[in-house]
Amino acid sequence: MTIGIDLGTTKSAIGYWHDNKPVITKINDQFSMPSEVYFYQNKVQVGYRSADGNPIFFGAIKRHLGRQAMLKVSNHKAVHPQYIAAFILKQLKKYVEDDMHSKGLNEEVREAVIAIPSHFDIYQRRATLEAAKIAGISVKRLINEATASCLDFSRSKGENNGPVMIVDIGGGTLDISIVHISTDDDTLQTMLEVKYIDGHTNLGGVDFDEVIFKWVKQRIDRINKTESNINRSLKDLIKSEIAQKKVRLCEQESIKLYNPLHAINRKIDVYSPFNLSQQKFLDLSVPLFERITSLVENSINYFNKREYNIQDILLLGRASKLYGLKEHVQKRTELKCYTPIDPEVCVAKGAVMQAAIFDQKLEEKLVIEVLQDYYGIELEDDKYHVFFEKGGIIPQDREWDFETKADNQTEIEIKVLKGSRPKASENSLMQTIKINNIDPAPAGYTKIKVRFSMNADMILKVTILNVRNKNLTYTIDSPDRLSENQILEYQKSVEDLL
Repeated sequence: MTIGIDLGTTKSAIGYWHDNKPVITKINDQFSMPSEVYFYQNKVQVGYRSADGNPIFFGAIKRHLGRQAMLKVSNHKAVHPQYIAAFILKQLKKYVEDDMHSKGLNEEVREAVIAIPSHFDIYQRRATLEAAKIAGISVKRLINEATASCLDFSRSKGENNGPVMIVDIGGGTLDISIVHISTDDDTLQTMLEVKYIDGHTNLGGVDFDEVIFKWVKQRIDRINKTESNINRSLKDLIKSEIAQKKVRLCEQESIKLYNPLHAINRKIDVYSPFNLSQQKFLDLSVPLFERITSLVENSINYFNKREYNIQDILLLGRASKLYGLKEHVQKRTELKCYTPIDPEVCVAKGAVMQAAIFDQKLEEKLVIEVLQDYYGIELEDDKYHVFFEKGGIIPQDREWDFETKADNQTEIEIKVLKGSRPKASENSLMQTIKINNIDPAPAGYTKIKVRFSMNADMILKVTILNVRNKNLTYTIDSPDRLSENQILEYQKSVEDLL
């Protein structure tokens, strides 16, 4: 069976197809699990804090995927982010297998569809695939979170033709997608065509927690008349209470914060709380509201110039429940924002639906994804030739003919770049590929055809065609790509510790 996973920044969910519907596994009476990993000596706790000592805590690990920094899990050991993310995926897999078995489903879980932010680049997607491999999960497809939510939306709404703007504000990331839903009159097949994607890897609910935390600390400092020394453990405690209570401001004029003052200064009575009002929350949140709305407006303007007007915005994610955000976006964009009944699990449901389509348990819906950036090569005089454009449909292939520029040239160098700047040097160098063993000949005599291929998971491959009767294929590597030996080591470690 193929399962569906929403690998979230702050919380993750998992599910499967059963009785002709997506079923999201309950974890400790919740439909999601905190995306947290705790390391303590030779023990690992996933999802919930270990009771042992003072563990090293990792949250929002998704923000680190595809980045080169190593993370310390002890005083003597640093690991790649993929290793830490693998614990979350492995634990989710255990939960879903137990849930399935409790319902009499004995199918083995081998494959998964994993939902990730639409704006994840090649490096972040590859790191996600490696994390899954370490966890013992074969990934059938990486699906954009907005597309997954749109799958669930189209199922609940039935026929719904036209463009839908999806703004998914999760715990740590902002995802913006515009998806056109259409139904073929003859076949009645639903097609979801992604038209535009944008977003931000470091903008979400945890950023609201941070600004509230800073305000809380300022109050504590004033009461104590000195700057408080808040260690990591106490900071996590304060932020945990903020995260749990801030959404209540949609229903209450103010919320009471107890634990922070009591945790910092035991002399302060735990029953002497202070209030965070709706107005104060708005005052603190305006800069973040503006950042979110600005990205939304840019996306609307870009899309409207090329296509047609967007009428509504589908607001998703845990942070979409924040007091005042919906009204702020509506006022600035002059578009109606609406939120489905279960904005927190619709991504996971959509991932399950895509998994069911692969398993032929659900009538196929054609999903067309697009690229989130420009990819190309360097030409002479610092020119940048784009062969895959942002918004281009994937998978797709492009071919390019290279020729020698000097007499008796035996090597051609191909620089693969990512970015939208006009000059090659202004874009990000992804990889340099050297074609060797070219037969010496006059300049321009030897021509070599090269194929660039981007698959549905945004894995980019370069194939040199017919060099001395051979085709040579190179996969564009991530800077932090793991070797097979590293993956095997991490697999054994995760298996032993979890």
